[in-house]
Amino acid sequence: MSPRPIRSLLAGVLAILALLGVLGTASASASPAWLFEGSELEGTETVAGDAVLGSFTIPGLTTTCKKTHYEMTVSDSLGKGQATVKSLSFTTCSTSSSACTVKAMEAEQLPWAGKLLIGKGGGDYFVVEGVRISILYGGALCALNGTWATIKGSAGALYDNPTETFTFSPASFTATATKLSALGGPIEWNAGFTTEATEFHAGEALTVG
Repeated sequence: MSPRPIRSLLAGVLAILALLGVLGTASASASPAWLFEGSELEGTETVAGDAVLGSFTIPGLTTTCKKTHYEMTVSDSLGKGQATVKSLSFTTCSTSSSACTVKAMEAEQLPWAGKLLIGKGGGDYFVVEGVRISILYGGALCALNGTWATIKGSAGALYDNPTETFTFSPASFTATATKLSALGGPIEWNAGFTTEATEFHAGEALTVG
């Protein structure tokens, strides 16, 4: 083979490799990562926090808890933020109906998987998959008396770097194409959670990007 065809072949191979490199870079940056003090997380970290007055709404009935506490382990894999939600608990819960009380409320089938992603229209979001929360309602005049309402599905929350919080809302569910349901209907989750590292990065600012 003459030198000219060899040079042409090599040039073509290099062009393909360069294109693949660009595509690889784009793919790696498709999701945000966990950052502590602006540096990408190495290894794992435990993060915990609370939501005040978080609520779940079944059409016609809203269940509100004075505090919701979570704990999760976060990590970065190939520049993409991952998480494992290890616990989620609810304190002093009530409903929007005077006839209905909350006898029990608990997260089930933990741990749940979580990840960071860029939502529709931009913005950094935290998505939790495999959500399962059961609520037992009471009250002699409550239509759901003695009924376990099990909330299932996935939930997306917008992450806000300045406040180091993530917020679940109808808008964040739309941006992440996530959905929760119970009793045959959709569930609306409204809650804003704080974040705080409790191990190696305690006291450091947690952002995503």
